[in-house]
Amino acid sequence: MNRYLALLRGINVGGHNKVKMAQLKLLCESIGFADISTYIQTGNVLFSSRETSLILQQQLEQALLSEFGFKLAVTIRSIEALEAVQANLSIKDIDQLQDSSKLMVSFLSEIAPDNALQLLQPYLHSSERLQLSGTELYLYCPNGYGKTKLTNNLLEKKLVLTATTRNWKTLLKLCQLSLER
Repeated sequence: MNRYLALLRGINVGGHNKVKMAQLKLLCESIGFADISTYIQTGNVLFSSRETSLILQQQLEQALLSEFGFKLAVTIRSIEALEAVQANLSIKDIDQLQDSSKLMVSFLSEIAPDNALQLLQPYLHSSERLQLSGTELYLYCPNGYGKTKLTNNLLEKKLVLTATTRNWKTLLKLCQLSLER
């Protein structure tokens, strides 16, 4: 069995798409996921399965639609891929622990187009820093994520793909939790 992380896009935000983590865990069990744990209310599910990430994504998206009546984008990463996200960070002159709420990782549904950084540059504040590595986009926003223009909606519109974002603190906790199984 392989360990995975499912990242749900847009649940429990502003009173929309409400899903309790206990319900989400039961739903994941019902479609055959094993060793399931959730972390905070933003839709982070660690689990084990023998299936491929594409099949798991399709199963979970369909189950969410059937159970809750709304369509949610789901991004699946293996635990090895999640650990690689940590290793691939090249923004070096920040304190990863102290600035963990200001360093964001957007998980993209596919590799961004070659001109992705050029497309996003006009929306980057002068103090913000951006790095693209495969299917992850790293954003350091010293003024806070709430002040950046580089939201999931903008990324999706400009890059024509799906994105869901987590801060570095959450990413570190998910990596820690993945090792506890």
